[in-house]
Amino acid sequence: MAQIFLKYVKAIGLDETASKRCHNYVTVFIDLDRDKDPVLFATPGQGKQALQEFRQFLEDRGGKVDKLDTFMS
Repeated sequence: MAQIFLKYVKAIGLDETASKRCHNYVTVFIDLDRDKDPVLFATPGQGKQALQEFRQFLEDRGGKVDKLDTFMS
């Protein structure tokens, strides 16, 4: 699998959704500027932990949270 480079990502959206009726949550992060293959990251769970995991993922791939123009949930 190719390494994704996220330095130029400017607009992120996220959705926290229950994967089953037992409230097993999954959080999905997308690039709002991408039409094709917008999903950047998905992680089990929700809230602060999911945001921390995405931040680490973003920074490991050249992105910076403080460079984002838009962050929607």
